[in-house]
Parts: sequence; structure tokens; C-alpha cells
Amino acid sequence: MDRRVARTTGRIKKVFGELIQEKAFADITVKMICDAADVERKTFYLHFKDKYDLLDAILKEHFEAFRENVRQIPDAKPIDFYREALTMLGRHRKFFKRVYNGQASALIRKRIQYYVLQRLQFEYGTDVDPAIQHFIAAGIGGVFESYINGEIEGSDDQIAADMAWMVVQAKKYLKKKSNK
Repeated sequence: MDRRVARTTGRIKKVFGELIQEKAFADITVKMICDAADVERKTFYLHFKDKYDLLDAILKEHFEAFRENVRQIPDAKPIDFYREALTMLGRHRKFFKRVYNGQASALIRKRIQYYVLQRLQFEYGTDVDPAIQHFIAAGIGGVFESYINGEIEGSDDQIAADMAWMVVQAKKYLKKKSNK
């Protein structure tokens, strides 16, 4: 990527991150983002379709950084995946809380479910019943959302251990079901 493009898109993303700390997603306009980033609207639209596309690009970056952090853990186990996810979500809690509780909530739920499904397929293969995969992914996404909103108490380690345990229980169920 050209350095000027990287600088411009970086500035746009940074400004959006700052705006969402102060305002609800619904109240943020492309004009506000452009004014604060000191870029023309046409420049914004060269890089992003709209504010949803911008948000999705930011979410992808967060999740790619998260994925890379998990890759760095030697012999990563499911609990490591969930612990790292909770750490990342906690580090950016205000940002994620605004997104979860705003107009873009469907986008973040979809993005999280996508990453969890990828992880489940990595761990257990693709031959698992898709309905069960989606059920587990939606449940994990729900735990993440409740964690962001402060509805779940406990240490990250305990919550991660509980999540890993639930997924292992689902895996045991799937094994029993496939042996019948």
C-alpha cells in the first residue's frame, strides 16, 4: 500500500475511533469524519463505501491483530483463544461497547461469528453439522457481547475456561452423535 494511502486511511480510522468514543455510531456522519480527519469526502469514498465499510475495516484489523496474537502462543489451546479474545475486547471495551450497542450491532455480531466459526472449523474440521457450528458461534458471540457490556463477572481466565469447557462439551456431544 502506498504510504500516502496508508497515512490517509490511518488518519480516517483514527478519527473514527476518537469520534465513536464520544458519539453513538448513528450520530457519526461521513462529513464529521472527513472534517475531523481533514480529508475531502471524495478521498473518503476512494477508500471506503460508507461508515459501515470503515467500521468493518477497523473490526477486521482488530480481529487480524487478535488472530496474530493467538498464533504467537506456542501450542495454543481453546482456552488461549478465548482468553486472548477477552483481552482484546477488554483493551478496546469502550469502542466495542459503542459498536455493540449502536446501529452497527449486527455488523459486529456477524464479524465475531465469522471469526469464531473459522476457529471452530480449524479446531474441529468442517464436517461438523453447520447448525451446531452456528449455535456454538452465536453462543460464544453472546458471551463476548455480555462481557463487553459488563453483564458477566469474573476474571478473564475464568470466563475463558468456562467458554472452553462449553465448547469441549459440544465436541463430546458431536462425537456421541456421530457414533450413533
